[in-house]
Amino acid sequence: RGVAVAVALARDNSTANPRRTAATAAILTIGLAAAAAVSIVATSARASARDAIDGTSHADLYVLGNVGPGLARAIAAQPGVRTTMRIDSPLVEVAGARTRVDGIDPGRAALLMNYGVRTGARTALRGNAVFVSTLQADRHGWHIGSPVTINFGQGAPRTLLVAGTFADKRFTGDDYLMPITTLFRDMPDQLDSSDVLIRAAPGTRPRAIRSAIGTLIRGYPGNSLLTAAQYQSAQAADLGDLGHILGVLTAFVALTVLIAALGIANGLALSVTERAREFGVMRALGLTRRQLGAMIRAESVIMCLLGALPGAAIGIGAGAALAAALTRGQTGVATIGVSPVQLAAALAATCLAALLAGIVPARHAGRVPALRAIE
Repeated sequence: RGVAVAVALARDNSTANPRRTAATAAILTIGLAAAAAVSIVATSARASARDAIDGTSHADLYVLGNVGPGLARAIAAQPGVRTTMRIDSPLVEVAGARTRVDGIDPGRAALLMNYGVRTGARTALRGNAVFVSTLQADRHGWHIGSPVTINFGQGAPRTLLVAGTFADKRFTGDDYLMPITTLFRDMPDQLDSSDVLIRAAPGTRPRAIRSAIGTLIRGYPGNSLLTAAQYQSAQAADLGDLGHILGVLTAFVALTVLIAALGIANGLALSVTERAREFGVMRALGLTRRQLGAMIRAESVIMCLLGALPGAAIGIGAGAALAAALTRGQTGVATIGVSPVQLAAALAATCLAALLAGIVPARHAGRVPALRAIE
């Protein structure tokens, strides 16, 4: 009953000075909105990378860096390796727009990748053929046999013919596929800059071949060997190149919560000084020191919730919109991931900071002698 009385009084006191309460709550609104948005973007990045790799790639290991033909052959010759595929994604110009084209081995891609082919046959991807995404095919009116001009930046532009369309571009996010041999012919400088996808032989665990390949690539600086889980993490961190931005926003959130906690402490300290006579009357009417302290702490939590709950709602909406735009631009599929645990932790941490901020003012209010305050 005593706690209920303290909370009821705290609620009434919070509405007695709405301007001060709103000013303090506004800081928390900004902080929680940023925290929720950061959480959703980071969670969505991980979910997008996981879905892209699990849904399109059958590789067990990935070698990233500058893999030349010799290293690629050495990797493929390792015991326990079923197949490998080099993939390169240089920046070119297609239909007047700067974009990336993926050079792949069509034969090996059948065992390692799923691009969601809609028209044409994978075996047709040879010579001067190109596969285009259904998005670009619809945008330009391309169909099988349509000419597509690609400027590789080395020599005159070349005209390739559409041999098919595909719908799933989540793995690389690119709209064009072509034979890697044709790509190397037109861009010989790319010969030593490929990544390699590796699939283990049936009955062979990736861990069994990982050590041998890791030892092999040590003689080739600039290359790294990743498992599927590590590759997912790398792709998530690289989503839209947001790693440093998320770090800055996280620091901003922490700073905002700290400023809000100091604002709550300052506001309550000022309120305690201004309301000394009111507290004296409450004490004279039977309110105990413990109840008075609980009332002040409850006021701090109420201020926190008034700012945190709207901030969380705003952050969820903004974060979802930002995550959808970023993941759609990266993989072609909008992915929105929400971590209730992270959001609850941010809200709990903010309320804890507010509660701690109210401890000192609550102790000060409880030490005010009732008779002296009334006088």
